[in-house]
Amino acid sequence: DADMPVIMDMQVAVFHGEQGIPAEDIKMSKKDHQQWFCVEQDGEIIGSVAGWMEENKTHMGRFVIRPDLRRQGIGRKLVRLAFETLMEQGVEEFFMEGRDATVKLICSFGGVTTGDPFPFYNGNVTPIYLHRDNYIPEKESL
Repeated sequence: DADMPVIMDMQVAVFHGEQGIPAEDIKMSKKDHQQWFCVEQDGEIIGSVAGWMEENKTHMGRFVIRPDLRRQGIGRKLVRLAFETLMEQGVEEFFMEGRDATVKLICSFGGVTTGDPFPFYNGNVTPIYLHRDNYIPEKESL
């Protein structure tokens, strides 16, 4: 709870500032049974992702990494942590909609697209599904 103002500021900066989603549509209510995962560097939150229940399905989303730290593998590790933690809690399947970079990431984990891209504010999103049986864990270094 103490970190949520910082997380929401980052969410608004990315989703409103970069994607044109109205700031008032970005906040999530507590009733969504949400669980947030964050990555911190030098005492500062630099990324987050959330899982929540919607229509009796587990959704994953709200994935952000500070823009100057993207493409360094930070987001990949954060999303893996979130998936694996939720699977340890008994979650079997995940539903999400994502921009192209998110689709590529989730498909590299064993996810599949379940429909065509559709317009969503400044761009398109594609529906994606990941079942725990298809999840590809990170290969361990030899």
